[in-house]
Amino acid sequence: MDKTCGEDLPPDLISNTDSVKVNLRTDRARTRSGYRLEWTAVSPGAACPPMSPSPGLPCLTSPDLQCAYGQEFCCGQITQAFSCVTNTSTGGNTWVDTAHPCPEAGCGSAGKLTSPGFPYDYPTNLDMTGVIKVEEGLVIAVKFTAFNVEGFEDGDDVYEYYGFEPGSCSFDSLSITDGDGTSLMDKTCGSDLPPDLTSSTNSVKVNFHTDDAGARSGWRLEWTAVSPGSEN
Repeated sequence: MDKTCGEDLPPDLISNTDSVKVNLRTDRARTRSGYRLEWTAVSPGAACPPMSPSPGLPCLTSPDLQCAYGQEFCCGQITQAFSCVTNTSTGGNTWVDTAHPCPEAGCGSAGKLTSPGFPYDYPTNLDMTGVIKVEEGLVIAVKFTAFNVEGFEDGDDVYEYYGFEPGSCSFDSLSITDGDGTSLMDKTCGSDLPPDLTSSTNSVKVNFHTDDAGARSGWRLEWTAVSPGSEN
């Protein structure tokens, strides 16, 4: 972990050796409450590695271990995941790709999607993509029930200070792309509820980006599979 400060919790870490050094440096003013960490001695491979493992490599742990990576989801399940599985031929454990691609039948007829942690503040430094897919021949009606994303309420002077175009949603933003690649909702921020939306295809991508500060309570949307034209 490089030099770190601020209020956001650092990610979980795993060493490559049997020792680590924790270095804390402070200046002569502005003290804070500090930090607290918990550590555990584990066998190599007994915890999820920081980077996604390669399928087939050995993992020295229980077959119950499942590790998720990335920020892409479909039907609420992360699409990149690995499990430590016992090889019946050798008796050893190896990493197996247990990704959850979007099911052919789609995510069902209705559901909801929220920012991580909603209704509490969402995490910083996110680039999350959530896919909603429904049965072929249907389209998706989207209705927002809550929306609070860092943006317009902070004033144009904040954008100008950082050299951004006022109102550009350059800090945090939510956008939605139709399955054919067209935009259903451009980058959006602030606290006003976006309008109801209807896709032209049977899938949409919900793209959520956050920067390293200024988290808000986030957003919640409800979606429904409908016949084309029936939403009017």
